[in-house]
Amino acid sequence: MIKQSKKIKLPADLYSRNTLFGLLTQFILNQRTSLEQTQTLEILDVGGYGSKLAWFMPQNSKITILDSKPPHADFKTNYIQGDAKN
Repeated sequence: MIKQSKKIKLPADLYSRNTLFGLLTQFILNQRTSLEQTQTLEILDVGGYGSKLAWFMPQNSKITILDSKPPHADFKTNYIQGDAKN
């Protein structure tokens, strides 16, 4: 879990957008039935190179980033290097 003090240092547009996505995701998760709650929420972040979206998502979500740039060496999120052609 990322500390709030680290999140708040993001640019205002990224912080507000990611916070909104995190809140909407949590709302959707809260609406699921007990059977659905056992399933992992999977998110595809297209063009998400350097994304901090994972910082704002619930613990039980799986985020995959698709971008044309190669991943950072220390990247901990699932990453696919590609574009619309492959």
